[in-house]
Amino acid sequence: MQEEQLKLFKYIDAHCHAYEYSEEEIKKLENTLLVSVSEDLASTIKNFQLKEKFNILVFVGIHPWNVHKTKKEEINKIKDFLEKCDGIGEIGLDKNAKNFNKQLKVFEFFVKIAKEYSLPINLHCYNSFNECYKILEKYRIEKVNFHWFKDFEKVKVLEENGWFASFNINIKFERKHRIALEKIDKNLILTESDGPYKYRSILMHSSQIPEILKEIEKIKEKINIKRNFKKFIF
Repeated sequence: MQEEQLKLFKYIDAHCHAYEYSEEEIKKLENTLLVSVSEDLASTIKNFQLKEKFNILVFVGIHPWNVHKTKKEEINKIKDFLEKCDGIGEIGLDKNAKNFNKQLKVFEFFVKIAKEYSLPINLHCYNSFNECYKILEKYRIEKVNFHWFKDFEKVKVLEENGWFASFNINIKFERKHRIALEKIDKNLILTESDGPYKYRSILMHSSQIPEILKEIEKIKEKINIKRNFKKFIF
């Protein structure tokens, strides 16, 4: 995607799983740029099938929840998509998920690729900030989005590195998510849905991006999400 193409969109969903949407749903989201992350080889393939039909961005990777059941040959096949992908993700670490040692190896594998190909990263980081930071810092990664960011006590680390944080509809309901939003520099904020994903009683969806932006603007005046996103993606 070129910078000029961003003018086609009013809103940005910096982290969603568009391959789980129907084509009818995607058509209704014509004002929102969808950044569709992958969770495994199958979702990577589905994302690129969508990319042939719609103006979306596709990130490739293995979600930490799926690392334990992913074979080495599947990871290697994902590398075949690197020349035409827009970024790396959803990758990361999650201490609540299985096989943390394997997660560390797979995460570093993809971070190294992101460095080699100069690609931005969409990051899943749950109860593992220090471990994620260590690997990102090792490879001097400049463009990272901490999706569904709640680690408000780590805001300064993000600001010192120029790393981004994306916020979803749960800023209305989750205290930590909202505090993180309040604390972080407005120039490092992105909007996301993580849709379609049901969290507790909330069905998260890309159609919520306008509402999310309104909530953010109650706290961060004169915020320019599109400008922030340009810094992340280009």
